[in-house]
Amino acid sequence: MEEKIKAVLDAGETLLWTGSPEKFTALDRSNKRPLITNILVKAIVSAAIIVFFAISTARTTGVNPLLLIALLAAAALIIASPFFSVNKLRSKVTYALTDRRLISCTPEFHAVPLEGIREAVLRSDEDGHRTLLCGPEAVKLEPAKWRKYAVAVPMTENGAGVCTRMVWYALPASKELDTLLKKYLPL
Repeated sequence: MEEKIKAVLDAGETLLWTGSPEKFTALDRSNKRPLITNILVKAIVSAAIIVFFAISTARTTGVNPLLLIALLAAAALIIASPFFSVNKLRSKVTYALTDRRLISCTPEFHAVPLEGIREAVLRSDEDGHRTLLCGPEAVKLEPAKWRKYAVAVPMTENGAGVCTRMVWYALPASKELDTLLKKYLPL
């Protein structure tokens, strides 16, 4: 991945650090309740839609088994979707710090210029995962939302280049990284 990152660097830009989120479990203390709530809500809504479909079609033409199977498959995918983003974060995300930008590869490349980051904090959740939160929207996020926004596209103010939200979840413990973050970001 480091070679791919080097390929997207601007002329004269120096790659200072690359890394990936440290290992974490999907249902840790910070994320278990919201994840289960999300799954239950999706399951209830999906079940209601399927029951409504079955009742309404049974009255007119009868239940088409293939369509019912397709609905069940779609519901299963929707219900399981929170685990897809967790898996993506664990296996496909790479972070990079250069002398000019923060880059998140999710695996798409998203970058925020360092001069556009006016506010940044390093916080840990109750499971001890250190997370870098850049921008006023990110700084306000509850720990249960850090994973979601770590795989989301960073937000900047249109035209101004000012970072409003960028999240690096579960940063590995590294004195080198801590030193670089303190040097290049307003921590």
